[in-house]
Amino acid sequence: MFKKFIVFSVVCLISMSVLSIAFAEKQEWVEKTYDFSKVRRVTFFPPNPADKLMNGINENQIEEIYLNKIKLPTHVQHVRLGVIIEGIKADTGIDLDAIGAKDPSEAIKLLVQNGSKYVDLIVFSTVFEYSIGSQYFEGYTYNTTSYQTSTVYGYGGSATIQTPVTITNSVPGGNRPVAYASVRFDVVDLQKGKNVITRLDDRARVATLSNTKPQDLYGRIIDAFMDDLSEKLQKSK
Repeated sequence: MFKKFIVFSVVCLISMSVLSIAFAEKQEWVEKTYDFSKVRRVTFFPPNPADKLMNGINENQIEEIYLNKIKLPTHVQHVRLGVIIEGIKADTGIDLDAIGAKDPSEAIKLLVQNGSKYVDLIVFSTVFEYSIGSQYFEGYTYNTTSYQTSTVYGYGGSATIQTPVTITNSVPGGNRPVAYASVRFDVVDLQKGKNVITRLDDRARVATLSNTKPQDLYGRIIDAFMDDLSEKLQKSK
């Protein structure tokens, strides 16, 4: 099955600048006049990692996370991509797998042109960032309060008191590991042959003791998208 495709709609590289320990930015465009109440069948195209991310591990991990997080309202059917490919081949003789091996863009075009019999929406996703990098952070100080215990003696005997003491702590500057994930989603209506949703989600976070990794950020991006898509479809039921 053809899987490594360049989404036919406009896709631009996304640069991500991290200004703080945690960074997240989401941009989304939705076709305002689109009637989601008509959607009953949705296909999720396998995620397309950027070439720079292909190392034999990332692409398999990305696809596994994605497929495990697919979620739709109960009244919307998840149509497998293979069902559409086989249906188009049986009806028209067009072998999308063979075409995709030579010309992915042409295969995508034919899929959109001939797939409306089998599905209403196709969700494409392109992963631009999925990595651990490094960023320099300035040093800083912060204050904490401790208590100093002392004994006071008087005519009546002794008493223990605690006096608050302000302690200034210093964290030196330096390079720290940062996890990155950046994903673009394109939701295409096959009847109209055009995007009805385009979404960009960029996230970064310092890989602290919580072991934040690219797969953690990517998983949260997918969860957020699936929740929002399901809400759009559920409200329009």
